[in-house]
Amino acid sequence: MIPTVDIGYITQELLRLGDEIEQAAEESTVPVQPSPRVLISGLLALLDTLGEIERDTPAGSAQALRARTGSEPERLLNQGLDQAAQRGQRLWL
Repeated sequence: MIPTVDIGYITQELLRLGDEIEQAAEESTVPVQPSPRVLISGLLALLDTLGEIERDTPAGSAQALRARTGSEPERLLNQGLDQAAQRGQRLWL
């Protein structure tokens, strides 16, 4: 089993290190493009997404899907598989 990752800690460290990298880039005599902040922003967005996924549960996802569509997840999955199969058949005919 894969151990749990503390995304909050990783985020805090990334922010701390990002500040240090940005300060070093500002003090550098060689221009750094793009700004390290661009990379840090992208990594923070990724960690935010991973945090959302980590907090999600199958039951919570199913409930949200029912609320948005008014359909059961199994029914939607079967419809999607049927449509994919029909399209696949058309490609081979």
